[in-house]
Amino acid sequence: MRRLHLIVFIISIVTVVVIVSTYLILKDFQRKSLQFTADPFLWISDDAEFIFHSRKPALLIESFAYTGLLGKNITLSLGLSNAYKFIQNLDSLLNDHPTFQKIWEESELVFSLYLKKDLSGPSFIAQLNLPLTSQNLNLDKFLRENIFSNFEIENIEYGNETVYKFFSANENFYCSIRDNSVIFSTELENPGTGSQQDQIKKSLSADNGFNLIRKAAGQFSDNLYFRTSKLCKLADPEFLNDFPLNIGCENLAGWQVWDVSYDAAALILSGLAQSEVFGEKFTDNLAGQEAVSSNITEYISLSSSAVVTLGLSDTDKFAENIHDWLEITQQTEETELYRRKFTDITATNPDSLPQIWNGKLAWVKPEKEESEGILILGVDSLMKSVFEHKELSLFITDEDINYEDETIFAPEIKRISIPGFFHLLTYGLVKDDFTFFSITGNYLIASKSIQPLVRYLEKIRFGYSLANSEEMEQINELMRENQNLFFYFSNPLSGSLSQSEIKTDSIDLTIASQRKKFSSFSLQLYPAAGNMAYSNALLFQWSEYETSNPLAWETELETPVNKGPYPVINHNDGFEEYILQDWSNILYLINDSGEILWQKELSGPIMSDIYQVDIFKNERLQYLFNTRNYLHLIDRNGAYVRGYPMRFPSPATAGIAVFDYDSNKNYRILFPAVNRRIYNYNLRRKMVTGWEFKQSDAIIKQPLQHFRINEKDYIFIADSTGKIMVLDRTGKHRIRPKSEILITANGKAYGYEPENGKPGLIIPGENGKVQQLLTDGTVFTLLPDSLSDNYQFALDTFSREFDKDLIFYDNGAITVYNMAEKILFSAPVRRNMNPVLQIIKAGNNNRYVALSDSINKQIFLMNASGEIIKPFPLLGDTPIIINTAENGNYYVVTGFNSFLRMYEISN
Repeated sequence: MRRLHLIVFIISIVTVVVIVSTYLILKDFQRKSLQFTADPFLWISDDAEFIFHSRKPALLIESFAYTGLLGKNITLSLGLSNAYKFIQNLDSLLNDHPTFQKIWEESELVFSLYLKKDLSGPSFIAQLNLPLTSQNLNLDKFLRENIFSNFEIENIEYGNETVYKFFSANENFYCSIRDNSVIFSTELENPGTGSQQDQIKKSLSADNGFNLIRKAAGQFSDNLYFRTSKLCKLADPEFLNDFPLNIGCENLAGWQVWDVSYDAAALILSGLAQSEVFGEKFTDNLAGQEAVSSNITEYISLSSSAVVTLGLSDTDKFAENIHDWLEITQQTEETELYRRKFTDITATNPDSLPQIWNGKLAWVKPEKEESEGILILGVDSLMKSVFEHKELSLFITDEDINYEDETIFAPEIKRISIPGFFHLLTYGLVKDDFTFFSITGNYLIASKSIQPLVRYLEKIRFGYSLANSEEMEQINELMRENQNLFFYFSNPLSGSLSQSEIKTDSIDLTIASQRKKFSSFSLQLYPAAGNMAYSNALLFQWSEYETSNPLAWETELETPVNKGPYPVINHNDGFEEYILQDWSNILYLINDSGEILWQKELSGPIMSDIYQVDIFKNERLQYLFNTRNYLHLIDRNGAYVRGYPMRFPSPATAGIAVFDYDSNKNYRILFPAVNRRIYNYNLRRKMVTGWEFKQSDAIIKQPLQHFRINEKDYIFIADSTGKIMVLDRTGKHRIRPKSEILITANGKAYGYEPENGKPGLIIPGENGKVQQLLTDGTVFTLLPDSLSDNYQFALDTFSREFDKDLIFYDNGAITVYNMAEKILFSAPVRRNMNPVLQIIKAGNNNRYVALSDSINKQIFLMNASGEIIKPFPLLGDTPIIINTAENGNYYVVTGFNSFLRMYEISN
């Protein structure tokens, strides 16, 4: 299975690169119609994965002559070590042979790509059809004496024809001549070789579906055909591994591109899709449907890595026709089993249920941190009758969110315990069971377990939906509003496009410079004649690659950044380095030149910040952090300190907090656990004596904070209900608020000790209220109820050198108040962000607001005048680090997709 995935991934890589390259070939040249003695696809087998057809093969030479990535990456992608050199030699040879050059310019080229029989990578066959004027040219002599004079030649009798083998120390290929056609291939037993009768039977010319595509293309184009049996896996090869829907997208093939247009952001491909044998019945069902519009993207999280949506105009007709498709996919027996179980358990005939599904459906794969997918079903007003159904209501119950899932936002979750409910509801379209669901608007949103569902609903509640993204707005402008099937793959969130190197025994694909340019791939399908479907595809490009950017270096990781980067000090030379973890749980130490010093795979994702500590008090530093079940201490060489990792007595619910109360390296490590206790350890893995805190009322999901105010220690705690506690070093209550304070989800408290006035804590509260808690327990509201529920907050010196400012990101703008509640400025940034808000000092005590938006993949830097400094925004999706060089320039370090980047910003 893993080998199959590798094969699909290789095909995906090749196709994406070649598509990008092809638009350059097509966009600058006129198409030319010629007459030939043979069908150009006669010798191309119907199992070709990629087909390039040009009526002007000189385009091939000119495309390779482009400077930059085009020729290089075509060479790498096709695994042809000397293709670029060969094309250059061919170009120079043509200049010396005017007769052949004229014939070449009037010829026709068909290029096709296949998988090798040993599954080691792709092979190719190229057919050059010459015009009738070339009949008097001695082709075999010309090839031997001119084109391939540097190769040794061997004649091979293969079937009824002679095949020439051209070989050198570096490569070999085969050539045969048939009438006015010259065929080159990488292997002797390529689809283009063999007896003429056998070849005609399996050629594209004999493929009715392909001929239908060619006929449909008509006058628009006859230049590029693109075929793949894994159309919807082009961008994410692993998307369908656990695909819970009976949709035949993996069998769609025969994509003919007949309209190519390009702008700075997108490559648009349009044409027809054809089904292979298994897919025909499914697309037959679609042929009976009208293309429909839907608002379902409003219920799809903006942080989704892959999405498929289905829209049906007539569910009754779909129900009648899907039986043949279920039989092909061997789902009929399972459907009947579900029907019997449903009747036995509920004493109800499933046919008597009200038809509550309205034909709208989506399957959503969240970003990589989520292990489970989300099912979205459109439902109508009859859904209420299902809940009130006498027999069914016994199996649909309200679900209480347990302590591990406590959240400020508590959606109404229901559990359904009827096997196959969603399968029967969608006439067999949904294969899997989903236990938990919630009703939002006219949509039922379901998951197999409760935690992913709650997290997903939180994102939708706060407006982070795909419909609100700028990219979706452009997709809607460039693609049809009405459709039946829609696929969307996010490059950075899925991680599938970020892997840049595939190596096998015979092929080496290194294409990071191509694939990292793309932000998403979209494909829509809607009915055409027979078992065909119209298709539109959209490949979005990061706008950065159309303009210059101040990138100093970037270092490729295995997968995108999960935690970090954090700046750390090299205790040997004092230079700054960067430590981070990616989504595959690999920990990296990277120096300030972008070199990976070491990498180490951990048992799970890091929950905490990564701290530098000195366990031996000898000025040699280690890295301290926790995963859910372990405390880790790793030295600078990537080795565990003796005794680590240490297993926790109860799983942690938040990251550790590390306190050095008296700055004497007697570290205290505090963390909350599943059992609602707070544990207190030292670096010697011993529990600290004298810690008296027993148990919290609710689970704690945020790291503890420590403040030193008037020579006293304050330990700040917030549980998942928003309730706060302020303790002393021993775990006793140090402040008891005189009125209720509820902190925002994931909010941080800030210590405030003014020169004139009473000290205390500044706390971002619910309902837009920022509150001040004095050390005597008095509570004041600093700002009125003027913010949304999901604002971001920081307290820091920003506009002035000494006093603090209140800094907010809310509704797409940065707003800054002083402590007298006077607004200093409000400046727009961007809506629909879920940013990390940082206050950063750099240079001559300059202060900046930094925003890192992981959804839209941008970082912003704003100065104290409310201006976004140039050249921001830049591409990035993690919190940033800023350093100042001796020349006054800034160095900004951030993650982007599967890279750690450093930008150099001129001061």
